[in-house]
Amino acid sequence: MCIRDRPYSHVEDLTALLEYLGIEQANLIGQSFGGGVALDFAIAHPERTLSLITSGAEVGGSEDPSYTMEEQAAVDAFNTALGEALAKEDWQAAAESLLLLPEFTTAAKHPTAGARLVEMLKDFDWWPMFREDPLVELDPPAVEQLDKVMAPTLVIAGELSGSFDLAQADILVEGITGAQKVILSGVDHLGHLETPAAFEKVVMEFLGK
Repeated sequence: MCIRDRPYSHVEDLTALLEYLGIEQANLIGQSFGGGVALDFAIAHPERTLSLITSGAEVGGSEDPSYTMEEQAAVDAFNTALGEALAKEDWQAAAESLLLLPEFTTAAKHPTAGARLVEMLKDFDWWPMFREDPLVELDPPAVEQLDKVMAPTLVIAGELSGSFDLAQADILVEGITGAQKVILSGVDHLGHLETPAAFEKVVMEFLGK
């Protein structure tokens, strides 16, 4: 069996990393997909989670996005561009297609944020797009277990990140007792790259409480 066909778990991987580093408890911060992983870990291991900070996180098991007509048109354009890029195995174009998504409206025009995203993703391993992904996800999904998050929680979202991101932030705040929400003005899904100083200020103030 190819190693890529073996079941794997992001939560188990993070647990193994903390154990390897000798870290019993940690303040978790995750952006986008990483925010979902941090959330799942906080649910599975509340005893090891000192605090949880998510930014633009998707909540596992939540309903599919409900986009506006304008956002849906952008998503359709992305799907077309991504499909064409993957068919040609043009990984640079595949990464660039992400900037068509409604979550990246301001990042695409930012002098550095969009380019940094493409740089990070151009070497992304797209193999799950070509086969069934053996990822073992949290069961029940996070959306059904938000009450198990015991750690102080900060939910960050960009003002211009689109209806889906903002709806996901609301789900977290409504489902996690005591969760705080901060909306970063003038930025989208990549607020940490667009306004890093403002993002850092919000995080450090939360951790300092």
